[in-house]
Amino acid sequence: MAFRKNGFTLLELLIVIAIIGLLAAVVLSFLGPSRDRGANSGIKKNMMEARSQAEMFYVNQNKSYEDVCLQTNPDGIWRQVQAAKKDYAGNPKALAYDDATPSTGTTEECHDSVTGYAAWVPLRGSTNASPIGWCIDSQNTSKMVNLVLTGGATQCP
Repeated sequence: MAFRKNGFTLLELLIVIAIIGLLAAVVLSFLGPSRDRGANSGIKKNMMEARSQAEMFYVNQNKSYEDVCLQTNPDGIWRQVQAAKKDYAGNPKALAYDDATPSTGTTEECHDSVTGYAAWVPLRGSTNASPIGWCIDSQNTSKMVNLVLTGGATQCP
């Protein structure tokens, strides 16, 4: 009578584990873009809140946008712009910002004057070589743009 073991052989188990790993890799590769779209929705929501805050600031400051982007201004839009940037970075901690830092495809921007303002935050997928971001301004613009705000621009390109 032949001796027969109960259970699976090591080779059978390894093949099953390899197949499960392959299926998991395929599923996870499809989830990456969904995560980016979800983060981009958060960025857009925070930027819409910033636009609403800027309009309230304008009314409260006797029809002036001056200092709406100032980091130390509690009534300005800097907190909402930072919240949008956190959605981009996926970082729950506060982000540091240095006004001397040149504009890149992954740095938030906010410029103001007495008559207008514009703010730009990168969307997920943006790089220094190919900046893609969400821009809001005092002209009631809220749109995706392929340029970074530069030179104190107070209007989205």
